[in-house]
Amino acid sequence: MTQAEDLSPHQRADELRLAGDLTGARSLVQERLGGSTGDERGRLLGVLGRVNLDSGENAAAAITLEEAVSLCQGVDPDESGELLLDLGCARQRIGNFDGALEVLQRAADRFIEADVPARQRLAWATQGRVHYDRHAWEKAAEAFTAALALTGD
Repeated sequence: MTQAEDLSPHQRADELRLAGDLTGARSLVQERLGGSTGDERGRLLGVLGRVNLDSGENAAAAITLEEAVSLCQGVDPDESGELLLDLGCARQRIGNFDGALEVLQRAADRFIEADVPARQRLAWATQGRVHYDRHAWEKAAEAFTAALALTGD
C-alpha cells in the first residue's frame, strides 16, 4: 500500500474498500463528497458505487455509478473504462441487461483506446455473462470467444 498521506481521498477510500473496510471507505467518501466537485466528486462516487457493489446494494451502485460516469467525462480512458465496467456489472445484477451491454461496450472501447487488453478482455467476458443471463447463447459464445482470443496484459 502507498502511504496514506500521498493519496487523494478517493484513492484512500478505495484502499480501505480493497482491504475489506467497506464501512471505513463509505465514511471517508461521505465525509469528502460535500466539498467535492467535477472529476474528484465523480471519482469519490465511483468508489462509493464499488462499495455498494461489494456490499450487494446493486440498485444504489447503479445510481451512484451513473452519476460518477457523467461527472468523469474528462478522465483518462482507463479510468472511465473502469467506471463503465462497474456500472455494467451493477446493471447486470439488477437485470438491466440492455443497459449493461451498452455501457460494457463503451468500457471495452475505452480500454481499447487506453491500450489495456486485460481490462478489454474483462469487459468482453462480462458482456458474455450478460448474454448468458439473457439465454442468448450464441452471443454469449461470441463474447467469450472474443475475450479468450485477445492477447496481451
